[in-house]
Amino acid sequence: MAVICLTDQQRRTDFFHETILINLTYWLDWLTEAKETEHFPSDYERNAIIRAISYGLDLGQPAWPSTYQLITTFSPYIERAGHWEIWGKVAGQAHTIAGKATDTSAVANLSILLARLSSWQNRFEESTTYYRQAISSARQIENRFTEARACSNLGYLYTEYGCWYRAEVLCCHALDLFKQIDNHHGQAHTENHLGILYIWQSQWRKAEHHLERACALWRAMADNNGLMYGLTNLGLLFVKTSQPEKALSYLKEALHWAKSTGETYRLGNIYLNIGLAHNLQRNFKEAVIATRQAEAIFQAHANLSGLMHAQENLGIIYQTQQDWEQAITYLNRALAGWRELNKKQDEIQTIVHLAKCELSRGDQHQAAVWMKAGQQLFNQYPQSHRYYQLPDQLEKLNRTLRENIS
Repeated sequence: MAVICLTDQQRRTDFFHETILINLTYWLDWLTEAKETEHFPSDYERNAIIRAISYGLDLGQPAWPSTYQLITTFSPYIERAGHWEIWGKVAGQAHTIAGKATDTSAVANLSILLARLSSWQNRFEESTTYYRQAISSARQIENRFTEARACSNLGYLYTEYGCWYRAEVLCCHALDLFKQIDNHHGQAHTENHLGILYIWQSQWRKAEHHLERACALWRAMADNNGLMYGLTNLGLLFVKTSQPEKALSYLKEALHWAKSTGETYRLGNIYLNIGLAHNLQRNFKEAVIATRQAEAIFQAHANLSGLMHAQENLGIIYQTQQDWEQAITYLNRALAGWRELNKKQDEIQTIVHLAKCELSRGDQHQAAVWMKAGQQLFNQYPQSHRYYQLPDQLEKLNRTLRENIS
């Protein structure tokens, strides 16, 4: 048995550094095996991997190749589990080291990671900055894949914030790049992003076309995690077009793949849409149960936007049942949350729900008060005009109020 001599400081330091490198290699091999056996890291394993990465980052350049590889290999697991705050700190430290080492490829990829984490935490400006940095870095090294990936993701981010022309330009550019390099994975994600964009624009046929293409690509690649995204969005499409049976068929398959691939964060969105589909069928008990499940997931991940959507959806479900007291309680909670998050389009939509609720229960005065507040906010924030068919909703509500008064 070999004897390790640790009699002086330098030898002890060298031994410690060697141990860090061995530990990084161990966890890289472990993740390779975990992927093959579809094993998801436990809390203990996740913490051990993060600790190994932290030591590698502290060691710096000697450990950088292995540390960076471990970060990129492990990232999908920790992102799906929703541990964004701690992972953002790790990625931020790695991003700084990559910049100092002039590792432009790593800077581009880590910028995309940081942009994604920022967007999930509702930090739009920060996310946009990172995506632009990724695009710039990718172009410096003529990496079309990374450029396309960043453009596609930035396009999706712009979709969420109502910048639809920019979103379409970026996603179409990304799709062209992915086709040039014959990257089906990138094509699938970008088709999915375009599908979401066209849902927002109420272009249902175009949305279904792109989402079906995305799902076909993911099925062909046996990418069940990607498939889960496409199925979730097809479910949303059929909720929006009042086809609950079709919606539930897609959403139940999405739920299966979300659970089997460890995508705990996305479960919340799937349950939200399942709740709305049951509400369309007037299966109110099932609608409330699904929405409560979504609420619990969003609470566990401190997802305030998701929580407010759950509150709003509960209000809609109780409104459909004509349980006015419950409906108004939940809608007011959602309204307070949207104001805190400064999400004007969601604030206006919730005000419209409150106005409809008051009108349905016969309080025309309060309905008119809400209608006036919604219209003023709508006029004040023109970017909100694109969301949720708000102009049509407000016009219809205003017309109904005038008819009732006359």
